Amino acid sequence: MGRALAAQGVKILRHDFHDRQMVVINVLSDLHFGHPLVQEERLKRCIQYVQEREHFLLLNGDLIECVTRTSKGDIYHLQVTSPDEQVDRIVELLMPVKDRILGITTGNHEVRSDGHDYAREIAYRLGVETYHSPISILHIIRVGRKPHNGKPYVYTIHQTHGRGSSTSVGGKATAMDRYGRCILADVVVLSHMHEAMITTSAYFLPDLYNKSLLEKRQVVVLSPSFLEYGSYALQKGYRPQPQSMVELIFYGQEVPFHGKGRGGIEVRTCL
Repeated sequence: MGRALAAQGVKILRHDFHDRQMVVINVLSDLHFGHPLVQEERLKRCIQYVQEREHFLLLNGDLIECVTRTSKGDIYHLQVTSPDEQVDRIVELLMPVKDRILGITTGNHEVRSDGHDYAREIAYRLGVETYHSPISILHIIRVGRKPHNGKPYVYTIHQTHGRGSSTSVGGKATAMDRYGRCILADVVVLSHMHEAMITTSAYFLPDLYNKSLLEKRQVVVLSPSFLEYGSYALQKGYRPQPQSMVELIFYGQEVPFHGKGRGGIEVRTCL
């Protein structure tokens, strides 16, 4: 007999949107606030975009730069030097959309100070500490109601900051595939690698009740950073990254090209 296992470090959250026919979720990650190349004005536009359209937000790590004397990074040329001041500024910027935040994960920069998680502090100060996880979150998104039985359309998102040191497109795609196979969620949201990429995969799962196979489609999304091109990236010969924000759309109604009784997912970049 099998048994259900709860993966250590995975927080499970459910979000109900039964009164909506569509839910839009934007992803912000790798803000690196405090870095001299941070795009603060672009970040403000993205936050305003979410606020005006009543979208929702996933914050996926490395919100602050948090350079210390013993960590990587240039401690002498920061835009905002102190990690505490960086947190103050991020909290101030995100406060207007705090009620729109569905999840916050911790990046590698937020734990550079031993024993302290700045992402957890940001979540606490925004009043959304129950939506924070130091590793990953599995979101269960329930949208609208099906016309034939009144049940909601149900989707899943696996959100984690991720890790990966490759600078090539192929290496980043390999990391995306690795995380996609950890949890077969409908959408996997990764960050950390400072790139905007979207991959799709299909899996066949046994349908024991109908003695057949079910096709499971999965989208893995890599969200970009908010740093201008230059400095370290230029010295290392890294290519410029796209300037965009990821947008996830979950439908609470039938989508014709997906078949009767089925909703749909749309993934795109904006701004």
